[in-house]
Amino acid sequence: MPPSPTATSTAAPAPTLPELPVTAANATTTAHREQALGRAELTVIEIGAQFNVEVPVALRDARLSLLDGDGAMVPGAGGAELGASWTRFHLAPDSPLVPGSRYALQIDGAVERNLKDASGHAYVPARWSLLTAGEKPKAEPKKQKSHRRKR
Repeated sequence: MPPSPTATSTAAPAPTLPELPVTAANATTTAHREQALGRAELTVIEIGAQFNVEVPVALRDARLSLLDGDGAMVPGAGGAELGASWTRFHLAPDSPLVPGSRYALQIDGAVERNLKDASGHAYVPARWSLLTAGEKPKAEPKKQKSHRRKR
């Protein structure tokens, strides 16, 4: 008798989530000009920029946040406006950003990492890579402690 074929288990690959569609993503400058943000490339922005993003999806549980180069959230004020088939986000950092520094603007889920629309469809978070204009400040030299002799 010929040997029986070995059964191989082929698990179905995990479904890939679609990217979140974006209608508009802008940084508003201190001179009130809008600058488009590109998702595929690094965008240079002003240190006083504020951010506006609109997506053609009603997201029930999402947030727009700005992360510094270490991945820490940058403090700011903002919010979201939810329509029947769209969501608009606004974020204004509390203070000017550091010149010559990298940041990431992202829309992700407020509870879970992935976003969900009102129908329960999930999306991969949207992310923009940013670089502030200007030269990064030089680190201040550490002050040396003076050693006084006690008498």
